[in-house]
Amino acid sequence: MYNKIQFKIIALITLITAIFVFGLFSLRHSVVKNISALLNDRVSEKDTILRRIIDLKSSTLTSYIYDNSYWDELLAFSISKDEKWAEENFLPSMKTYNLDCVWLYDKDMNLTYTINDFNDRTFRELPISREEMKSIVFKDPFAHFFINTSSGLMEISSGPLQPSSDSKRITPPQGYYIGGRIWDKEYLNDLSVISSSKISIISNIRDTIIKDDLNSYEFINEIYLKDWNGSNLVKLRAITESLVTKKSVNFTTYQFIGTIIFIVLIITLISLFLFKIVNIPLNSITYSLEKESIEQINYLQNQKNEFGQIARLIKDFFTNKEYLIDEIKMRKNAEEELIIKQNELIKSKEKAEELSKLKSNLLANLSHEFRTPLSGIIGISELLMEEIKEFEQLKLLNDISVSGKRLHDTLNSILMLAQFESSEIVLHKEKFNLAKEIQAYVDKYKYKADEKKLDLIINYSDRNIVLKTDKDLFKQIFYNVFDNAIKFTDKGSVTVIISSKYIDSKLYAVIDIIDTGIGIEEKNIGIIFGEFRQVSEGFTRKYEGTGLGLTLTKKFLGLLDGKITCNSSVGAGSTFSVCLPAFTEIKIKESEISEDAVESDLKSELLNVLFVEDNLSNQFVFEKFLTGIANVEFAADGETAMKLIENKSYKLIFMDINLGSGIDGIETARLIRKSESYKDIPIVALTGYAMEHDKDYFLSHNFDYFVVKPFSKIDLLNVINEVKKS
Repeated sequence: MYNKIQFKIIALITLITAIFVFGLFSLRHSVVKNISALLNDRVSEKDTILRRIIDLKSSTLTSYIYDNSYWDELLAFSISKDEKWAEENFLPSMKTYNLDCVWLYDKDMNLTYTINDFNDRTFRELPISREEMKSIVFKDPFAHFFINTSSGLMEISSGPLQPSSDSKRITPPQGYYIGGRIWDKEYLNDLSVISSSKISIISNIRDTIIKDDLNSYEFINEIYLKDWNGSNLVKLRAITESLVTKKSVNFTTYQFIGTIIFIVLIITLISLFLFKIVNIPLNSITYSLEKESIEQINYLQNQKNEFGQIARLIKDFFTNKEYLIDEIKMRKNAEEELIIKQNELIKSKEKAEELSKLKSNLLANLSHEFRTPLSGIIGISELLMEEIKEFEQLKLLNDISVSGKRLHDTLNSILMLAQFESSEIVLHKEKFNLAKEIQAYVDKYKYKADEKKLDLIINYSDRNIVLKTDKDLFKQIFYNVFDNAIKFTDKGSVTVIISSKYIDSKLYAVIDIIDTGIGIEEKNIGIIFGEFRQVSEGFTRKYEGTGLGLTLTKKFLGLLDGKITCNSSVGAGSTFSVCLPAFTEIKIKESEISEDAVESDLKSELLNVLFVEDNLSNQFVFEKFLTGIANVEFAADGETAMKLIENKSYKLIFMDINLGSGIDGIETARLIRKSESYKDIPIVALTGYAMEHDKDYFLSHNFDYFVVKPFSKIDLLNVINEVKKS
């Protein structure tokens, strides 16, 4: 009996499966047929959509030209040629309406003004003859057409210049306002996004695409774009992918529905045979699930068949239901909180990156804007001090020079602190003799001690101490401490002692700077290493300065594995001790070269030097510093510099970076390097951009030397001397 029933069930299932497979094949054939018909409908529909999109995009150009061509201010500009008005009105409106070029012609089609946003001389005039333009605007003053240019396809729209009172546009044109828009890759990408198609411009209008080049889900639309004669100039080709994916989903849905029907049929047929066997347990289970009660299935729990297993699972489910619901809620809340935190972190990160970028730009601009005029102030005052002998005038000039240097030191301190805090300082370690460098720094700033009639003493216990560290940072460290010693000492002396000692079997250089100044109370020693802090603060402070010197010194020494300590007594003076890793080596005697010696040697052969600088004060100082040393010529901008190098041979070029309008110093240097005769000529970046990353950037972009404004005479002489040696 069981075998007969089994055979009948298998036969029935086989029959139903065959029917189901046949239905699937029939359905597939129908779907393919429907897709083919839909593709044909989509081609026509897509053509209409594309034309509407092109019309809408073009309307921004034609509307802009139409509205502005009878604007009284534009009419007035066509006569006045006010550059300020043009700068305030043309470029913003061009950007707003996505224009690349505009031209202004008088009524006889003579060009009176033009501007384009990529500084291309080829677009100074329309690539259409004057007679053709006359013919075009005569036929239609509001002409709209396309032309081919060296930069690609350009859309053109024209409008007659008429007063705003002429709302009907019937008065004789007083000129013509013409706008152009390049259909470049970005513009075509924009069309592609809007139309959901792959848009391209085909120059050869006879070019066709083979259907085999497309997959079965793509179709093509082609629209011809006209020139001024109404002839087909190019064609716009759009390749669109059809919604086969959607059809596939529908097909899958049909399959799913068919499968469900198939299963229902199977269950129905089987249920006819097994009604008594499964109906009662299923009813009990259903009732239990609906009422969320296990009373109706208690008798099933002890059974060892499938219904018994289901009954036990239902009991376990109800038992753990509340726990599961609480767990789901908790996880959902946790996920929501995590998403909120992630969004907050992303916003914080973006804001921090934006602030960091703004800070870097501000510091670079501050550096340039301060250093450029300081070059002129300090340089001219020092030049005048060499020529003027009258005491009062010398005193005034000295005050100017001292004030300029003070401002320069303040700027350096602030910028260095900013670089340190933003982790932009990169160490450039090199070996140098400590005694030699200290002597050079002391000699350079000896004038400060002489002004206050202080004794300046240097003692060396070891002249062979060598440091391998960042020389620029060490110079700043020594200058900060040495300058403080002189600043806070009114009488007596400042002593510099250079010695060495071993700490944990390692050799360290020790520089003690001892003064007989005002001293510091022990409770205030910690304050002086804080940012912007001095012992005397506020409006009653006695000594000038930013309060950053010792702060930077301590931070820099941390970078160089060094440290600084202070011992002081009020009224007796202070001792600052700087300790840095060192080693000794046999001293090699080097000839000391003074500024006068360098200058005397350089006068033996005058180099032809070009200085590219737009600041006249810096030009004046530069020329005076190199009088009798080099043959100096100037260029106020990059374009002038390029003309000069074509006609004359220069052995050295000094280049400012910010040259105002036109190309900057970096671009000028790049163009100079293209010339065969200037590939190996040294180029010096003489600039107010003095951040650490600025120096690395310039030296990696066609510059051989780097000099920071304000520059001194010895800075220039050292560069020229190195160039001559090389």
